[in-house]
Amino acid sequence: MRQHPLAEEAMGRQALALLRHLDTARARHRASGKTTAVLHRRVKNQRLAAAGYIWASSAISASPGARVHYDRRKANGDRHAAAQRNLFGRLLGCLHHCLITGQPYDESTAFAATTAATRAIAAA
Repeated sequence: MRQHPLAEEAMGRQALALLRHLDTARARHRASGKTTAVLHRRVKNQRLAAAGYIWASSAISASPGARVHYDRRKANGDRHAAAQRNLFGRLLGCLHHCLITGQPYDESTAFAATTAATRAIAAA
């Protein structure tokens, strides 16, 4: 469903503003052995974080590529929240790309490596 061009432009600007807010939510860490110290944490947009939590949760259950990405992060030692935040960042990157280029979302492009791995597992 297409909107009026001015409405689409406004929605794109709003999404880009949300992406800028997400960029300020990152923390810088220093890891030594088993301990991790947060060196710098910025204030985050709580509404964006809550929306991202819901978006990532539903993507894990509905998208095979997102599920493989989440499972791979968990297998590499991330806890649930960290793996979910990483998936949210990946999905936001896909949203940003779609808004900038004007292309529709395509899961086979967004999760190309993980989709190929899923097909290989399903074929075996």
